[in-house]
Amino acid sequence: MTVANNHTKEFHALVSKADPNGANAAKWAAARAQAKRGGPRATQEQQMALRKRRTGEEAWINEALSIESTTRQLLRFLAAIRRPYLSLSGKQTIAASSVTLQEEAQLRNENDAETRNSSQPQDDAANLFARWRKIKQLTDAERDEVDLQTRLVVKKCIERVQELEKAEEIRQRTSHTAGTSALSLLVRLSSSASSSSSSVAASEQLAAHRSAITSYLSRMLAEASNRARDVQERRLTEVKRLQRTRMGASSASSSAQARTQQAQIAESARTGAAPKGGIKGTIGTAYDPSLHFADSDGSGVGDQGVGPGTDVLKTLSPEQIQLFESEESALLNSLQADLAAVLAAERKISDISELQTTLIQHLGEQNEKMNTLVGEAVDFTAQVSKGNQQLQKAKERNREANKFLSIFLVGSGLCLLFLHWID
Repeated sequence: MTVANNHTKEFHALVSKADPNGANAAKWAAARAQAKRGGPRATQEQQMALRKRRTGEEAWINEALSIESTTRQLLRFLAAIRRPYLSLSGKQTIAASSVTLQEEAQLRNENDAETRNSSQPQDDAANLFARWRKIKQLTDAERDEVDLQTRLVVKKCIERVQELEKAEEIRQRTSHTAGTSALSLLVRLSSSASSSSSSVAASEQLAAHRSAITSYLSRMLAEASNRARDVQERRLTEVKRLQRTRMGASSASSSAQARTQQAQIAESARTGAAPKGGIKGTIGTAYDPSLHFADSDGSGVGDQGVGPGTDVLKTLSPEQIQLFESEESALLNSLQADLAAVLAAERKISDISELQTTLIQHLGEQNEKMNTLVGEAVDFTAQVSKGNQQLQKAKERNREANKFLSIFLVGSGLCLLFLHWID
């Protein structure tokens, strides 16, 4: 068991050596006496004010850390979901792209374990992005859900950053107007001029620090918004490319079928027989006048054959006409679905563009505030330097006045002694 050494006497000796006149001791004694005259209520109010200020500062920092954590999770989520989001293969099925109930339960248990083990509370975005962790492919509905969640998270984070800025503005206003109360006047009277100037400098430094934090959060949100917009633009480009490829393949197959069809009709017109194998889909091709065999005398070949002046539709069976109509409706539905997907992607990109515009305006306002704070800090530094120079000049004038007063007192004392000696 070790015994602690008592260095109180040595400490008192060092203090008395550093302050032989006892100026600091007198100042501390006066401050304690003034605090006692203020009563226990003033001390309690001071403690409550300090406690509230510390609580507000901790809440502000915790909110900023929460926004930063959510934004980082969003960036990691966008990087992880990029490949399945851009994969537009035709083999996408709900069974292959959705998370099973067992995996969702496992992810929920993992999130609960992380929440119990961590000292900080988990954000809602962590649980929101956890269900997409093991997805390899996405359907169009899931892509729409990803876009919606991304927009909501970015918008909510922007609103939270704006709330932080409003809280900082309120703190600055209250710190400037806090000197009007009786308690603050008592505290200011008990403190020295150097401590008040240091408190003003600390307030300016805190404002600059918080402005830098909000600017950093806004830049992170702008980066997340840019990534989301880039992914959506890439998806829109891929959808348009697939649509053009599909339309080109459909038109090529339709042209080939039309040529085969024309050859069969021409062969049947020469032989007087019906076309072999029927006529297959020609959806997407324009009307071809060569399919109608006009004759100068308008005579027909027969009721059962295909001859000059015979309509092509009359050579088709009802089953073939129904098949063509079903092909046409299917192709129209496919094109309408592609058009709807393209329009939806364009709307989402416009929403992301609006968010980016808001972020850019926000960053511009923050840069203006930062420039204002820098200018105020420079002005404050110049004022402090001028004040120090004035204090130095006042000390020099006081020193000269003391010399003059001491010379006057010594001279008057010598004169009095001389007069007394004469008497």
